[in-house]
Amino acid sequence: MAQCCTVNRKEFIISLCIAIIIMLVYAVISSYTADFIAINGTFQNYNAIRRILNGQIPFIDFMPYLGSGPVYLTSLFTLLGGGSFGSSITACNILTNLIYPMIIYQISHYYFRYNGVIPLFILVTIIYSNYFDNITLGSMMTSGISLRGVRGMILPVSILLCSAWISIIKNKFQRHPFKDSFIHLGLSIIAGFAFCWSNDYGVCVWLSLCLIVPFITLIRSNSVIKTFSSCIIITVGSTLSIIITAVIYSKGHFSAWLKGNFDFSDYMQWYYNIPTNKVYYIFSLDITPITLTAAVLLIFYIFKIIRNKASDYAIIRYGCPSFWLLASLGAAQEYHLFSGG
Repeated sequence: MAQCCTVNRKEFIISLCIAIIIMLVYAVISSYTADFIAINGTFQNYNAIRRILNGQIPFIDFMPYLGSGPVYLTSLFTLLGGGSFGSSITACNILTNLIYPMIIYQISHYYFRYNGVIPLFILVTIIYSNYFDNITLGSMMTSGISLRGVRGMILPVSILLCSAWISIIKNKFQRHPFKDSFIHLGLSIIAGFAFCWSNDYGVCVWLSLCLIVPFITLIRSNSVIKTFSSCIIITVGSTLSIIITAVIYSKGHFSAWLKGNFDFSDYMQWYYNIPTNKVYYIFSLDITPITLTAAVLLIFYIFKIIRNKASDYAIIRYGCPSFWLLASLGAAQEYHLFSGG
């Protein structure tokens, strides 16, 4: 099947590097004044970071409500910058802005086959939107009140990890009878890691992988046994991965991690003024035009995957966007419902 555009890796790599440099410079400039406003989230972000840097144990000494992954990652970058409040702002902005080159890479790769013009076009669109206060794109260029950009980073990171793992297995075990099982095992580990990243995007990435892997297996193999096998691998593998990752995040206090994640969700209901016995219905879901458009696109991509029998091309062209949409829609609905519906 014909590809989308002509491959020009050199032009693409140069354009992507320029995009990364521009985004990093923009992040540093936006952090230069180290401004603090009570509601702009800069100290809310730093509060968890300073606790990590002071040696406190998550889920024992404090609750990393922004997500374990984002807190550890921003703490590392803050430490590299000196560990101060100002360096935390720079670190959060840099990490938030790094999500864009990853998105640009994936859009260019999966849709335009490394066309070098596309990365710069998307980058200019984002920066243009920011300078003209476009609420949709521009507001995403700063870390915001609750590190939403860093929390959402797990989605493009998971796609990169999954793509790399599949490529490695296909190259190393091209004719191995258990090649698909090796692929599913690796994807289950990535799913478990994503689950522990944050309670919103991380959980939705995990759920999306747990749904997509058996679906792709069923379409490709047309075998109930192989599909059931993939379900077992993804379930058991991701569960073990969740436990191991949680133990690492909580420094051995798995029960505290488990209790903290469930108890804190109930505790935060006071913040959103939600009755503890609130009942949700179908009409409680977010049905804004952009959500409905994303849902229609998801259904279209699923149809294309089925029609193309989940070929390698179909997985790249339609499977990855389906993963994006499914996880994003899940996170949006979760946040919408948990914040009062």
